[in-house]
Amino acid sequence: MNYLSAENLSKTYGDKVLFEGLSFGLHKGYNTSLSVRSLKE
Repeated sequence: MNYLSAENLSKTYGDKVLFEGLSFGLHKGYNTSLSVRSLKE
C-alpha cells in the first residue's frame, strides 16, 4: 500500500525540460530521499 503516489509528473525551467513522465510511490517503513543537481546558467 502506498502512503503517497504521484504519476506522470513533469517540470520545466524556462525552455529546459528537467523531467517528464516521473511516477513514484512511497511505502510505510521505507526511508526515502531526493537529491537534485543545482541549475546554474
